[in-house]
Amino acid sequence: MLHGRNFDYQGVGVWDREQAVVFHEPKGGQAYVSIAAAGVLLGGVTAMNASGLSLVVHQHIACTDFDLEGLPIGVVGDEVMRYARTLDDARRILDAHTPNGAWTYVITSARENLAMAYEVTSDRRAIVRPQDLPANGHTATREGGVFGYSNVYLHKDLHPTEVDFYPSYWRNNMQRFHRANERLHAAYGTIDGDVIASILGDVGEADACRFSSISALTTVASVVFDAGRGLVYVATGRPPVCNRPYVAFDLARQAARTDLPRVLGGTSLSPGAIEAFDAYRDAFDAHFNHDDIQNARANVARARSLQPRQSVYAFVAGLLDPAA
Repeated sequence: MLHGRNFDYQGVGVWDREQAVVFHEPKGGQAYVSIAAAGVLLGGVTAMNASGLSLVVHQHIACTDFDLEGLPIGVVGDEVMRYARTLDDARRILDAHTPNGAWTYVITSARENLAMAYEVTSDRRAIVRPQDLPANGHTATREGGVFGYSNVYLHKDLHPTEVDFYPSYWRNNMQRFHRANERLHAAYGTIDGDVIASILGDVGEADACRFSSISALTTVASVVFDAGRGLVYVATGRPPVCNRPYVAFDLARQAARTDLPRVLGGTSLSPGAIEAFDAYRDAFDAHFNHDDIQNARANVARARSLQPRQSVYAFVAGLLDPAA
């Protein structure tokens, strides 16, 4: 059982400079590890516990259902990591909580070789199990299978709550979902940590607009869980971290496993493409975090010089300076 996850968040320049691998030893609960940032110590967003369960959270931004009196995100996931030893345990904990918004908890169990997507709004909830979703001739069963997920509800009961308020965002969600599943099914039977990382770092077709890629400007954390071995591979560096080397961390040892090979599957971009995207990221950081439009323009110009066929860079240059 391998479980990959990209965490896309508007924390570029903040979150990615304070990345943290946090080992938890709760009283009355079991040990677990979370991948977060300094000051964000909850284990309910991206985590793995000693029973071989891994958990990640997906947000559904364009949803009509919310309840300010519900439980904040991350809290119930932390409970799952502390106390759940099976998927049924995780389901019972999630059943008992009142959500405050629209989320999906994707949870896998390495010992049971099972996974589920627990989809919620403040008023509705549903479980999607990979074994119920045949695709491309493969069905995810107890004996194996694949399952890709993005920020789009799969259960029909939750479809009416989603609003297409921002077409580009919705298209990217759908494209990431389809691209991930296409890649998973194409690699079926040969998947290892490097394959998972290569999917997390997928930038779409060559010379295609990066709006449709899985790797993103806001990918501030990427992991590959190998929960059966008690390992989590954590991407290093700055966004998009999914296109950087991954280092193994061992839950039992509470330490990095520098004796194990790094996972490099997402690093297949050319040096020029990586350098261009780094300039693009620095432009975002300058403009969004520091209101420095001159530095932002200079970095976008560098990105364009390195990858003149990448339409996103030209588009953003036009937004920053209509004369461009």
